Amino acid sequence: MKIYKYIHNILSGACLLLTTIAATSCDNANDWTVDAAHNRLFSCDLSGVTPEDIGTEATLEFKTVKGAEYYLIEVSKDTLYNDIEMGSTATSIIYGEDKSIKESPYTMTGLDSSTKYYLRLKAMSGNTPESKWSYLSDYSFKTKSEQIFEEISTADLTENSVVLHWLANAEVTKLEILKGEEVKVTKDLTNDNEAVTNGTITIDGLEAQTNYTAKIYKDNVVRGTIGFTTFAAVPSADLVYRMTADENLSNELLAEITAQCEPNSSITIAIPAGSVLKSSKKLTLPDGYSYTFFGAAGEKKPVITIQQLEFTSHSFIKFQNVELNANGIDETGINKQYDYFINAANDVHVDNITFVDCDILGYKLAVIRLKDTNTAEIKNITFNNCYIKGGNITNSGYSILDTRNEGKFGNILFENTTINGNGYAGIIYSKNCDVDKITIESCTVYNSIVSSSKYFIDFDKKGNKATNGIIINNTIMGKAEGRGIRSGNDVICDNVWFTNDFQLSEYKFTPTGTFEGSSTDLFEAPENDNFKIKSYNFGGRLNAGAIKWRMTE
Repeated sequence: MKIYKYIHNILSGACLLLTTIAATSCDNANDWTVDAAHNRLFSCDLSGVTPEDIGTEATLEFKTVKGAEYYLIEVSKDTLYNDIEMGSTATSIIYGEDKSIKESPYTMTGLDSSTKYYLRLKAMSGNTPESKWSYLSDYSFKTKSEQIFEEISTADLTENSVVLHWLANAEVTKLEILKGEEVKVTKDLTNDNEAVTNGTITIDGLEAQTNYTAKIYKDNVVRGTIGFTTFAAVPSADLVYRMTADENLSNELLAEITAQCEPNSSITIAIPAGSVLKSSKKLTLPDGYSYTFFGAAGEKKPVITIQQLEFTSHSFIKFQNVELNANGIDETGINKQYDYFINAANDVHVDNITFVDCDILGYKLAVIRLKDTNTAEIKNITFNNCYIKGGNITNSGYSILDTRNEGKFGNILFENTTINGNGYAGIIYSKNCDVDKITIESCTVYNSIVSSSKYFIDFDKKGNKATNGIIINNTIMGKAEGRGIRSGNDVICDNVWFTNDFQLSEYKFTPTGTFEGSSTDLFEAPENDNFKIKSYNFGGRLNAGAIKWRMTE
């Protein structure tokens, strides 16, 4: 009974205390103050920034908030954080002060290309205090590289000069010409009103046949980067013969030229730019002499269209800066597509056949074939900075280089070359004979296998091989469906990329990486012979494929 009474007294006291507190609270219901720091718009969630291809623009996506009338965006090359007053950094750009940003996304303009920017955003209203600053998850983004240079045509190049063109009236202050990493020429554009207004300048004093890179700047920001190669000087030789515009390349002309030389001399035949040399006959090189057929610098390469090139024994045969075209004529003048450029028989022995800066177009069956021969040998075959395109013949069964008996190819080099198979069965076929070595370096290869039964490189069934190896480096393989490399030895690959439409059913060789898209996702317009890399998601965009197609940054 005492315990119950005790508990009853405690509960009664508690009730009395609560009643007193409640009464006091009612009397002072409006005495406390609200923290003004919390009476504001909510902060925005920032989804991210997408740099635009134009290089000077980027698009911000964010979630709008209830009650906001507009938004302010600040970007700066300097770090931004809460204690930094808006607009106080030297590189700040503020968007939306005119109350124009009312929804997401918003594209920021007037940025510098290839530049890291910090970013923040706040919501604004005339009735409610502004939100706190919102920041990107990693606080910054980087704009893409800008390209205000126009493409350099052959008309802009000579042996020792280049004419550069860029966006007229663009904000630019300096231009540099680099050879490798070394700056060879610097032009101050700040006072060159004519160059800036017209967007063009001529650079003289360059070296012949040399790779250069041009960069144009606004202060320290690169606004354009482009590579080019000056034309080669006419190669020296025991005799340099300069063809005139009214001469054609014929056996009669060769006889006249070689008559001026001692036996076994070297001869350079310089062909005028833009010439079209067409014949229905075979061109036979007099035995023992070494030849360079050189296209002089100009807007268009000279075109050589002959039924076939024949020869016997030579130290070297070289074609440089010319177009070799299979779209010829027969003896009656009717159009005819030639089968081979070279179709060599017995007793052919050449140390070097070289193609430099050449377009080799349209041969139906092969570029070089050793025809049913046991004794023919070409010790070294080189394609450097060439474009090779097949003749669009379905199931021709022949490869670019093709030997079917025991005629021997020695060292084979494809370097900085674009191969558009377009009807060839593969790039090399050697049925009964080893080669010395195969090297594919910095090439773009597309449509290189004609059918599912054909091979990219094929030594047929007898276990022949490249004695000193097959090496493929810095190369892109696009769009093909067939078999890989049938050889008695392994393939060594470094920085080799396949697009997802380069499909090998067997005899596979292993790429360094696979681009998840197709050839049309990677290249600008491969169906129109444009293999310029367009995807920033491609891991080899700076260092794989033929150099002319690569991205520069």
